[in-house]
Amino acid sequence: MSDQLKRYNLPSRRLITSISVEALLKLEDSVRDSEFAPRISWASYWRLDARTVPETERQKILNQFLELQNEVDFAYLGKSASAPARAVANPLEPEQRYLNAEPIGIDARWAWTKPGGGGTGMRFVDD
Repeated sequence: MSDQLKRYNLPSRRLITSISVEALLKLEDSVRDSEFAPRISWASYWRLDARTVPETERQKILNQFLELQNEVDFAYLGKSASAPARAVANPLEPEQRYLNAEPIGIDARWAWTKPGGGGTGMRFVDD
């Protein structure tokens, strides 16, 4: 598999990065004999970033990884995040009174004018 990674030079990282591999393995070991024991270690899950690769090429790369049956158990193309909705393009905005200032709403429009209030630079992934 390392030849595949070198060939495409894609950025990669472990999927679980919130704790160290050692801590993750220790947690998995603590539930090894329970009904919640993982079949495959979460430490072996990786994410490859192929966003800069044309979509037709991404499918080709995926197929090549899937052919590595002794090294890759499962692979898929993740969906790309879409741009966030903007209130000016929202036909329901007049009905969304919670966007207004108190006492009716949370004053979201004011928050959008503050640094970071519009979500710029924020990231969220839900696989």
